Amino acid sequence: MKISDKLPQFSSERVLIIASGQSEAVIYRAEKSMIYKREGIKQEIPKYTDREGLFRKSSRKGGRTETAAHGSVYENKKRYVKAKFVKNLIKRIREEQRGSPAGKVYLILPDFMAGEIERDLPGDLKRTIRLIRSGILTDSHPFDLIRTVRDFEGKDLGMRVPRNKDALKLMEKSSPEKL
Repeated sequence: MKISDKLPQFSSERVLIIASGQSEAVIYRAEKSMIYKREGIKQEIPKYTDREGLFRKSSRKGGRTETAAHGSVYENKKRYVKAKFVKNLIKRIREEQRGSPAGKVYLILPDFMAGEIERDLPGDLKRTIRLIRSGILTDSHPFDLIRTVRDFEGKDLGMRVPRNKDALKLMEKSSPEKL
């Protein structure tokens, strides 16, 4: 779909914009004033139907049986789903970067997921991914995601940012807006 004229156009670079929740992610690729929806990720939450893993530890003491411990060895669902989701998300980002890699990857995610994803990212992806802690925006319109990226990067998104003050002064002098 064509990006609105009021938003950054990404005309000179390819960008991946990923909106992530706890168990779902939506992936968009933006380039040359267009934004394309890519295949996303949805991690299913496992459903346990019976008491898998029920155990009891008992011992005999003086002719009678006493239960020392009992319970279930279920895996913690939340932790399991998060770990599996993060692993699949990293795998999916790598797949997107294979063909024609994006210069920048913006990952919009809630605060509680940021630490886990940041910890599990390999070094080569850490250099290209920018984490935006903005909440769960998986159901948002692509233009809302671009606005979030614009607000994160500032109004000069897509422009080169000078490394020192002298370069900034030269850029301001040569800017056609002041003529």
